[in-house]
Parts: sequence; structure tokens; C-alpha cells
Amino acid sequence: MTVPIRLLPILDSDNPEIIISGQLVPTSDLEVAYGTIARANDYFAVRLHSELWDATTPLDRAKAIKTATTMMDHLNFAGEKHEAFLAREGFDAVCLTELQQKAIWDAGVTQGLEFPRGSDIFIPRDIELACYDLAFALLDGVDPEIEFQNQSTISEGFASVRDTKDRSFVQEHIHAGIPSLSAWSRLRRYLRDVGSIQLSRV
Repeated sequence: MTVPIRLLPILDSDNPEIIISGQLVPTSDLEVAYGTIARANDYFAVRLHSELWDATTPLDRAKAIKTATTMMDHLNFAGEKHEAFLAREGFDAVCLTELQQKAIWDAGVTQGLEFPRGSDIFIPRDIELACYDLAFALLDGVDPEIEFQNQSTISEGFASVRDTKDRSFVQEHIHAGIPSLSAWSRLRRYLRDVGSIQLSRV
């Protein structure tokens, strides 16, 4: 199942603002994301141990979804944004001039999110669900920086008690800044192979 990119404001159209302490708070800066509160509610309604989501305010849900989207978009995904793909289609892909490359780059910048990519016009369902899984982890208090530091700890102790662990490596999802293993399992297949390079003739 896929989700059209243009139809994913975090808040439903009939609820463009959130009331906090009796005041209306506009949320236009939270609108672009890989999911919506309504669809996240449906997802967590059938997920075990999701009481935390039910107990969270709509504004915090929106913030978590937006933050998760931002964290995901820091990853190095394979391919190129859909808008960049469309721009490239109009040029000779074998020999691109500097101006053509800039036009492709500029087209990609106009697309707010990393997805959809390539010829796809939809956001993959896995990307949407990864956003919800990551948002849930953030609401649960998981801090990516603390998780990274904990993974890097070789030895720690208190008084006469000392705990030594093999932390000579950091788990890849923590190293990538995604502190949710379930989200990472959905995202990993979309990442660029770090061993590959792309050459362009200028």
C-alpha cells in the first residue's frame, strides 16, 4: 500500500489548529511529514503495548511525527528525489552540462521530503510506518545521543561494582541516528550502498 505525498499533512484538514491552554496554536510548520495523526492512530490502535500513544496529546504526536520525518530525511537514501528524476528525464543522461546538473539539483530541492524517489509518485508504506515507529520511540523518551554514548561505553562502574561490555562497535541503527530497531528494519532497504559511487560527466 502506498500513500500520495501531496496528501500527508500531519493534522487532518478539519483540524488545522490545536487548542492548548485555551489558545489556538497554528501548526502549519508541522504539516509536511511522512504520516498523519489520524493514520498513526489507526496504526497504534491495533499494535500491542501502544498505551503511550493514547496518552499523548495531539500536539506532541504531531511534533513526534515531524521530528521522526526530519531524522529519517538525514539518511542517505538510494536514488534521487522524484522531482529531480523528472528534471533529469528531460536531459541527455549520458552527458549533462553543469547547468543541467544544477537544474536537476534545484528541482530536487523543491521537493520537501526525500520521498517519493525516482519514478515513484507515492511514499512507500514502509516509510510511513517507520515514521510512526520512530515517533513512538521518541515519545517514549529515547534519546539518540544517549543511545550512541551508551553503545560506545567500554567499562563503567559504581563503587566496587564494575560492568564491562564489548562496545567496540555501535549498532548500525544507533550509529545512523535512528533509535528504533523496528523503524530501522523498514528503512534499511531504501538506503544507498555506501560502497557505491555515482559518476557524472561535466
